[in-house]
Amino acid sequence: TATAEFAGYDTSHKPADFAFMKGVTEELYPEGADYDRAEMWAGLRPMTPNNLPEFGQRRLRNLYLNTGHGHIGWTMSHGSARITADLIA
Repeated sequence: TATAEFAGYDTSHKPADFAFMKGVTEELYPEGADYDRAEMWAGLRPMTPNNLPEFGQRRLRNLYLNTGHGHIGWTMSHGSARITADLIA
């Protein structure tokens, strides 16, 4: 993961972005991977319209949500896990 673009449901990607990321990674970690076999793809990062994640129960009593973090999911992961654990407890 290295970039974030607000592009709706468009999963196309720019080859130049991947070439840059691959080059930097290969320079820093030359033996870190088989770089010739790397697959390039773009995924979606769910987010809410107000940029705030969703927590808690909805219709199903045994299902708790912890979603909608967008491009800062890893940044918020520990705090979000704590909130979700507290809601379940």
